[in-house]
Amino acid sequence: MEPASELLKRIQFEKELLIKEKKIKKEKQLPKITDDEIPYKLPESWEWCRMGNITEKLGAGSTPLGGKTAYVDEGIMFFRSQNIHNNQLKLEHVVYIPDSTHEKMSGTKVKPKDLLLNITGGSIGRCALVPDDFGTANVSQHVAIVRLVYLELREFMHSLIISEQFQSTIMDVQVGVSREGLSMTKLKLFLVPLPPLEEQKAIVRIVNQLFKEVEELEQQTKARIQLKEDFVTSALQQLANGDTATEWAYLQKHFKTFFTEKSSIKKLRESILQLAVQGKLTKQWRALRQAQGPPLEPATTLLERIKAEKEQLIKEKKIKKEKPLPEISDAEIPYDLPEGWVWCRLGDLVAFMAYGTSQKTNDNHYDVPVLRMGNITSDGNLHFNNLKFIPATHKDLPKLYLKNGDLVFNRTNSYELVGKTGVFKGDDFSYTLASYLIKVSLYNKYVDSDYINNYIISPISRKTQIEPQITAQTNQANFSGSKLKVILIPFPPIEEQNAIVEKINDLVYMCDNLGKEKKQNTQQLEDLMQSCLKEVIEGEKI
Repeated sequence: MEPASELLKRIQFEKELLIKEKKIKKEKQLPKITDDEIPYKLPESWEWCRMGNITEKLGAGSTPLGGKTAYVDEGIMFFRSQNIHNNQLKLEHVVYIPDSTHEKMSGTKVKPKDLLLNITGGSIGRCALVPDDFGTANVSQHVAIVRLVYLELREFMHSLIISEQFQSTIMDVQVGVSREGLSMTKLKLFLVPLPPLEEQKAIVRIVNQLFKEVEELEQQTKARIQLKEDFVTSALQQLANGDTATEWAYLQKHFKTFFTEKSSIKKLRESILQLAVQGKLTKQWRALRQAQGPPLEPATTLLERIKAEKEQLIKEKKIKKEKPLPEISDAEIPYDLPEGWVWCRLGDLVAFMAYGTSQKTNDNHYDVPVLRMGNITSDGNLHFNNLKFIPATHKDLPKLYLKNGDLVFNRTNSYELVGKTGVFKGDDFSYTLASYLIKVSLYNKYVDSDYINNYIISPISRKTQIEPQITAQTNQANFSGSKLKVILIPFPPIEEQNAIVEKINDLVYMCDNLGKEKKQNTQQLEDLMQSCLKEVIEGEKI
């Protein structure tokens, strides 16, 4: 087998011939490789060389005159960094330049069997092989053309460039303040561990076979995950809508196989909320309360008490009389409720509702902090990071101060995020909220704000109450306060509201820890997940 030293001699001879024929220009001689540069010892018959030793062209592309305005609907393909990927050229978003522009940019024409390397930005280091049967194209200044003297080296060099070692070198030698550019001067000096040509071919065959096997494994893994997700979706739907005891027994048989992905944990959380607001989470609780405890005051009585308090406040002119809420029709009711529960509208439970302040905020930490839509998480919590402020003397205060137990509802956001809700749990008169949010004060003596919050963020509420009433525009969606007042609420007795919240908190806490436990102890993860589902069905923590 011809050693790499002989291969390098032939490459050098070919390069000198190209210079003599004036096909390429003679360049400054590259520095010799010192012992200090060599990162590791090579096998016998291999040689260290520099990228510039084995390339006839190593140069960045350019931008056509006029930039994006030079693009046309048809013409010569113009590759940008988004078209260059390690496994292939991706042409979904390729642009075109006129033939005349392509000819003017003759120094950056792409040829078959070239290597194209991204040299700037977040995709720096991605490298694609140009197919053997490719026509022609041109490249932007963010892409370098690597054209080898001996084209037989191209597949080995492609494998080398996308290797972890070579990529690490690229990251180490970037230039500029932002360290997001690779100069051609630096690239020419890169060290290449060059095997004999026959060994290169063997390496490429092995690498290609390994990549093929990895891709097959990835596809099989994706298929298995999708099957698991389909099973979990179906099983949890049956759990919520069917005979819970039967469905739980079925789940137990298949638990170890299917409840292993983050997506299944998310679906479990959603199912917990759905079971809760259907009354299935507290079925055992109700049975024990009926057998052992004092009778529950039905939710209809709570509504009567709230109504009486409202009428008294109107009589005392502390609140204004509002237009009656529409009666609930049978067609609106999404599911049957347990005994003692009742369907009502959110407005029946509201003491005060108002949009937040539209006052321009500031960064003065001595002023009143303002909650904005980013302070509400999609899982129904509030966080107090990245706050803005308004003066305590503003005209919207004290009316728009939040009180402990107030709901904060996001009325304007993207379609996916509009309707986020959280419960304010802080000191009264210490925070306010911005105009894209709605302050909802409830009759907390009769209504558990956490229960209402869990219902609003539940999948069944989202599907039946929120999404049908969202007004969607180009970049945002809206859900008005008047719509919020008329959404349906499955309203249990206050003691059961409290019990539901306690059970949800226990189960969601365990779900939140499943991901951490999965990394630490697979068996403990399975035990926790089974505990979650068992709690939902059997109500062990009564």
